[in-house]
Amino acid sequence: MPRKDKRSPLDKLTKHWRRASDAERRAFLEALRQEGVLPKTGTFSATGAASARRTGGASLPSAGMEATGEMIANGRYLLPMTVARIEAIMIRRRIGPAEVMAEAGFAGDGAVLTRALIRQASLRLSVIAALRDWLAENEACAPAAMPDAESPAPQQQPSAGPAA
Repeated sequence: MPRKDKRSPLDKLTKHWRRASDAERRAFLEALRQEGVLPKTGTFSATGAASARRTGGASLPSAGMEATGEMIANGRYLLPMTVARIEAIMIRRRIGPAEVMAEAGFAGDGAVLTRALIRQASLRLSVIAALRDWLAENEACAPAAMPDAESPAPQQQPSAGPAA
C-alpha cells in the first residue's frame, strides 16, 4: 500500500480556514494584526470569508495587498509596476536599496532588495509587507525639498564684462 503524501502547511491552513466559523476567522485575523503580520486597519472582513466559504474558495490574507486593494506582489515576487514605483522613490530621494531596507526595518546591505528589483528574485513575505507600508508612507509625503522637474531652471544673467 503506498504511503500517503504529507500535506503542506498551506493545505492544512486552507482546510481549517474553510471549516472555521466567522468568529474564529475574525479572531485569527485579529491575532495576525496583533503580531504585525496584517495592517492594523481591517482590510479583510468576515463577510469576505463567509462568501469564500459559500463558493468553496479560501479568502486568505495576502502580504502583497495594499490597504487600497492594489497588489504590489504576486506571491513572493514584486510586480513590475511595484519595481518602477520603488525605483522612482529611490531616485527621487537619492537613496539605495540598503537605505530602503533599513527604513523598512531590516538589517543588511540591501542585496536582497537589489536582487528582487534587478533579477525578479523572490522576497520573504515579511519584506513584502514592510515594502507595502514603506511605499504607502513614501508616496503619501510629497517631496518638499526636491524642485519640480517641470519648473524652469533659473536663468543666468549675461556678464557685462568685455568680450574677448
